[in-house]
Amino acid sequence: MKKTYLAGLLLAASSAFAQVGVQPDLIRMDGEFAQASQRAAKVSAYDDTVWFNSFDTAADWTMTGGGLVTEGWQISNTAGTNTGTWYFQNTRISSTTGGNYAVIVPSDPNAPTFNQATMVNSTAIDISSFSGQLVLSYEKYGARFVDTLRIEVSNDNMTWLQLDDNSDFPINSTASSYILPNPTSDDLFIPSSIVNGDSLYVRFNWDANSVQPGIGYGFFIDDVLIADVAENDLQIDQTAFFQDVRLLYSWYFGAMPERQAAADTLSFSATYINRGKNDAPNSHLELVVSGQDSETLLSAMSNTPVGQLGDTARTADYVMDQGKGTYTFTWNILSDSVDNIPDNSTRSVDLDVTNNVYSMAPYPLSAANAFGKGGTATSEYVLTQDYYFMTTDTINGIGIAFDSDWSRPGASFQLSLVDANDVAVAETDYYTSTQEMILDSVIYFPTVAQSEIAPGSYSVRFELFSNDSLFPVSCVDPVSPIEPAPTGGFFSRTTLSFGGSNYIEDMVYITVKNNDNVVCDATAAVSGTVEDQDTPGYLGAISIDDVTKMEGPIFTYSWSGPDGFSSTDRDLTNLTKQGVYTVVVTDVNRCTSTQDFTVGGNVGVNDINFEGDVKLFPNPNNGNFQLSLEGVEAGAYTMTVKNVLGQSMLVKNISIASSHTENVEVSNLSKGIYFVEVENNAGNKTVVSFIVE
Repeated sequence: MKKTYLAGLLLAASSAFAQVGVQPDLIRMDGEFAQASQRAAKVSAYDDTVWFNSFDTAADWTMTGGGLVTEGWQISNTAGTNTGTWYFQNTRISSTTGGNYAVIVPSDPNAPTFNQATMVNSTAIDISSFSGQLVLSYEKYGARFVDTLRIEVSNDNMTWLQLDDNSDFPINSTASSYILPNPTSDDLFIPSSIVNGDSLYVRFNWDANSVQPGIGYGFFIDDVLIADVAENDLQIDQTAFFQDVRLLYSWYFGAMPERQAAADTLSFSATYINRGKNDAPNSHLELVVSGQDSETLLSAMSNTPVGQLGDTARTADYVMDQGKGTYTFTWNILSDSVDNIPDNSTRSVDLDVTNNVYSMAPYPLSAANAFGKGGTATSEYVLTQDYYFMTTDTINGIGIAFDSDWSRPGASFQLSLVDANDVAVAETDYYTSTQEMILDSVIYFPTVAQSEIAPGSYSVRFELFSNDSLFPVSCVDPVSPIEPAPTGGFFSRTTLSFGGSNYIEDMVYITVKNNDNVVCDATAAVSGTVEDQDTPGYLGAISIDDVTKMEGPIFTYSWSGPDGFSSTDRDLTNLTKQGVYTVVVTDVNRCTSTQDFTVGGNVGVNDINFEGDVKLFPNPNNGNFQLSLEGVEAGAYTMTVKNVLGQSMLVKNISIASSHTENVEVSNLSKGIYFVEVENNAGNKTVVSFIVE
């Protein structure tokens, strides 16, 4: 199923915990998600059905409140019903059964006419033969502003007990939206105080804030199920890699270098709920390590009463010191009773210990089994992702995967590693995206210099300096796309910043490579083509055709040649000197390969440079500068501004007597390196470079 996420969380400047703020026209997230988060999956494992309703018959439900007929709950099978011109126009819930559904969406959120609207089953559900607990499961879709959707139950249709509401989902603004996965499923357990009665009513109660009555994005409801619960059922609530059970640690690293993993200490924990009808004696956590290691860790035991939360599951310390490979961690919640639904009391996570790669997202990229893309199509932006280094390290490169559907060549960007003070401690050069970079897989860009990184917290940063389309590949967070924080608000490891605000992204494939376990291939080679034909006035050229047995496709090039020649370009043009040109190619691992190329023929018969002095100032600049020509031959000249790809950004004709100063203005240049080429009528020319900041 195609799911489109126009989503993100607005972060406070001083905290990672805040409410939602998203601009759907700017943020683009989309992908074929083979598996979504726990919120998006239908999680009910209960098949002993007491009552089920898919809204096939509208008379099964009684709807009250809502002011105008078009602004209360409605039952429909037509996309667009009750949506007017508001956010969910021409939309329906993708529920399991399809067909009819219930929907409530204001037709005009700027002129609301109601505060509350309810929907209750018209005929009481007979639960006289049941005791203990039942489970209420339903599917929903929508988004929240100042409104609240409460799910309530009653024995008499008058006194109501609230089971849940939508307060754990982000609050939007009228110009933004966090949209739930379509559909989202919840299992709510009905306590014995209700189940021990004879009749059951279910109420969906939409209630708006009194200050802004009626403002809301809306909700869709379908497939309401009442089912009996098992005799014994322990269900995992949260899991963590440390003593503190917080959703922040439900997912740790997808990959860690071997030396870093051996310096780390894990102590697994979990919370769980007794969803069965009986108390659970000696309940505890069994943490099984499999794959690269084989070990079982146990927590202390405790008795967990019916309906209670177990929060004593903590294991002893564990270290991933068995070398490279996949470590599979499985949390099992056990007790002396045989669990009737074991699937919901276990959870497994893989962590790869690698030669030299860190990845916060599941590793490798294909392991996520859920691909999307993050970024904006209309503005510069910054993506950051949190990392932690256990011990001193040296960073060789930073990797990122660019999506091939939406990304385009020509975008200027840089990758960096920044510390807690927002200071870059490792960074790549500035790059302009090319087609060879847009591969739907992680490629690494070497850091400019190697420096020692102290243990601690860091962020990997991807910064786009232009408004060109360049979208990193992302995946749905393995635990949840939005993680509630313990102190309120929400948390994510990946943040998208643009337009003066910060937004939470799904997990982006921004990875880090250190200098551990690097083995260079002695058979690495560089091949290229020399052009030095026997034509008077011909200017020589050398183009690199291929680099083999080195990690690419991003390399650095260092050329040397006759009369002190040097260059860092991949390919050389306009060569005027015969002789041997030597290139040293370096990959992200600092492995090198050297190759000589001989340029002969008639290269250099006509000198590329004309007489005179050409200067450009200021440098760096913002695209506006002065070009000074002193002592040059009088005549007509052509001035061309080019980018690093050789594309012309501006062409201008200049008439010169003996000296001349030209004011040049080039608009909309992104940050990076550019060149000014000045050529006379005889074909002689000179080139000066400048930087746009």
